[in-house]
Amino acid sequence: MAAQPRWLCLVLLLAVTILNQWDKYQLVYLSSTAVCTEAGEPCHGIAAMDVTLCGETHTQTNSTLALCRTCLHERGLSHVNMQEATCTTTVQYGLLTGYAFTVLYVIGAVLGGVFADALQLHKTLLIVALLVWSAAAAAQALASTWWHLLLLRLVLGAAESLATPTSQTILGRTFPP
Repeated sequence: MAAQPRWLCLVLLLAVTILNQWDKYQLVYLSSTAVCTEAGEPCHGIAAMDVTLCGETHTQTNSTLALCRTCLHERGLSHVNMQEATCTTTVQYGLLTGYAFTVLYVIGAVLGGVFADALQLHKTLLIVALLVWSAAAAAQALASTWWHLLLLRLVLGAAESLATPTSQTILGRTFPP
């Protein structure tokens, strides 16, 4: 293979890997914005788009969320933190950002690598996985419940898991020893 297409392949796989990482940590980035530390203390940060997964009834039953929401509303910063905006508990948030993604990611990487090697469809599998995980990442913005987010995180983890084994095989063939 000529030098130019080999380096183009490397740059494309680097772009795929960067996108993989960004999408993987998307919820973490969104949840790392301002929060109320205690009721009555100033909220800090920049307001983000209003997320409407959290109903008023749920907020009223969770006093911490209610106090923080009051603090944010008083300062015009409603829903700056995704965890608060979606009314997820710490356990639910942990599932979304950790286990829901990681379990399928790890299992899928091993099984996906074996599957890709058996079928010899590394490039096709990588392209399909990229399209699926991009759709799942984008669809998270449309989620209307915590369960929708969980399902999309599972799909994201399963699809992204194919990136590493397929990319490594493609790189190994593109840049032989």
